[in-house]
Amino acid sequence: MTRGVKLDLTGQRFSRLQVVEWVKPTKKWRCKCDCGCVKEIRADSLIQGTVRSCGCLRREMLREPGRVVSHGHTTYKRKSATYRSWSNMIHRCLRQGGTPLNPKALSFPPAWRAFENFLTDMGACPAGHCLRRRDADDDFSRENCVWVPYWGKARTANPVEG
Repeated sequence: MTRGVKLDLTGQRFSRLQVVEWVKPTKKWRCKCDCGCVKEIRADSLIQGTVRSCGCLRREMLREPGRVVSHGHTTYKRKSATYRSWSNMIHRCLRQGGTPLNPKALSFPPAWRAFENFLTDMGACPAGHCLRRRDADDDFSRENCVWVPYWGKARTANPVEG
């Protein structure tokens, strides 16, 4: 789409949304959802498919039995100590060639690419603790990792902060 040229989306359907009209003051399209709700949505969100309903689709998906949408360790702009420790471990291992203090590239079990598997193996991080490898020369694994208090971190090699 060329800048300044407005596409006429009136009458078009994007997933559950039917475009009703252009709302000039907000520079958005007024859309009616299949559930009856009316919302104003930006054209790029409709075209790219980032908005597919008024929010009813997400609510329906959350109600599906057995559906797990989140592990509960991340919320808006806030991550748990367990999640931060896992994320730091992943980034540290994926960094090519290690670090100047530890030139050996580290690895972790393939299952730990998914946070839920890491959480199952290690459990939640206790308050005031961080992730540490028992043997600093060995890779990250269920057998080689432990949660240690921050005060004990100074005496250990290469802990992964949480």
